[in-house]
Parts: sequence; structure tokens; C-alpha cells
Amino acid sequence: MNKQHNDAPFFGPAALAGLAALISFVGFMVLGGFDFSTAAFLAAFIAAAVFIVMLWAYSVDTYKGSDALSPRDVNGAPPSGSLPGNLAGEQDASDAGSDAGAAKMQAEAAAVKAAEDAKAAAEAAIAKAAADAEAAKAEADSKAMAVAAAAAGAVSEDYDGDGEAEGTDEGTKPEMLSEARDGGPDNLKEIKGVGPAMETLLHSLGVFHFDQVAAWNKDELAWVDANLKGFKGRASRDNWVDQAKILAAGGETEFSKRVDEGDVY
Repeated sequence: MNKQHNDAPFFGPAALAGLAALISFVGFMVLGGFDFSTAAFLAAFIAAAVFIVMLWAYSVDTYKGSDALSPRDVNGAPPSGSLPGNLAGEQDASDAGSDAGAAKMQAEAAAVKAAEDAKAAAEAAIAKAAADAEAAKAEADSKAMAVAAAAAGAVSEDYDGDGEAEGTDEGTKPEMLSEARDGGPDNLKEIKGVGPAMETLLHSLGVFHFDQVAAWNKDELAWVDANLKGFKGRASRDNWVDQAKILAAGGETEFSKRVDEGDVY
């Protein structure tokens, strides 16, 4: 009986502290979004607080119970003014029960407060995480809008010089072919500024021959510049029309000679 009584102050608080630690840990991980180590640290802190409060409550209970024993004088007789044995025992038991009840209520109140504190901390963590996520989203949206605006400005150059940035509607679309004429397409790579990728793009637009390029007027050249996806403005910068006029007439340029000799591609 004495061993069980001595161990009780530890088993009760330890059990409640363990339960508080488990609930707090799960709350911090699931509701608060904390990482494992942070949640474990906070849960351990709360468990320690609950254990200390409960241990103190049980200690008060034990002390009051032992203090309720009737004192006796040195001769073994109850002191003067004390109640008879049976009545004194009943009074002491009643006092001990009252003290134990008060200690239990204090311990329960402390446990409830610890749980409420843990819940409040979890809710605050959730609110902070939501605010941080919202701020991050707003910043990402702002950056995306800035990038989109920069991209829009890059592709909205006024190629035909009419004072309006019209995107792919700049100038006038030249006459295109659905396929190369008999004999196959010209080697457009002989035009400086037209590599294999650019030649494929020109074919997709309907450009297969030198004389097509040589015939472009200013507005048609502006349309081509605005529709060379990934290479906008290249036709004007590299003077395709002038080169194509020479090649369409059967002539050669220094660059076309190098291409024919295999020094370029």
C-alpha cells in the first residue's frame, strides 16, 4: 500500500503530461504546419508544464493527507482540546478529501489552460502561415505581371512605322505559297541570317524561294519581321530583301559562296 501511494504522484502526472504532449504534437504538425523538430519541442514544453503542475497538485494532496493525522503528546495521549478518536478521524478524513478535491480541480484547470494555450498557438501559426502564403502569392503575381508586361513590350514593336504597335498584324502579309514550286525550294540558308531553324520557320509561313523574299515591299517586310516567332525583326536587320534579289537573279554573295562550299552549315 505504501509503495502504491508513493508511486501515484508520478504515474498520474506522467500520464496526463504524455496525453498533453501527444495532443499538442499532433495539433502543431497537422494544424500548425510546423516541422517535426519544432512541433516536438513545443509539445515537450507543454508536457513538462502539465507534469510539474500535476505533480505539485498531487504533492499538496499527499502533504495534506499526512498532516491530517491526529497529533499526540509525548505520553501518547491526544492533546487537550482534541476531538475523540472516531470524530477526529472523521474530521481529518473530511479535511483530506476537501484538500484532494481542491488540488484535483487546480490540476484540471491547469491542464485545460495548457490545452487552450496549445490550441491558441496552433491557430496563430495557421494564421501566420496563411498570411505568408498570401504575401508570397501576391509577390509571385506581381513578378509574373511584370514579366508579361516586359514580354508584351518586346513583341509589340512598331515594325511598319505607323505609330501603332500591332503585334502580328504589323504591315501587310505578302503572298505565300502552300508548297514549293516544281523543282523544290531554294536553299534559303544562302541568305545571311537564315539558319536551319529559320528556314523551317519560313517554310511554315509559306516562303520557299528567293524571288518571294526579293519581292517584299516595306509593309510586307514589316509583316514578316513581326511574325518571325523567336526571331522578330531579323529580316530587316540582315537585309534579306537585298540579298534575295542577288540570289534570285542567279548571282552569289560572299555568304552564299561559303554556304555552298560547306563552310557554314
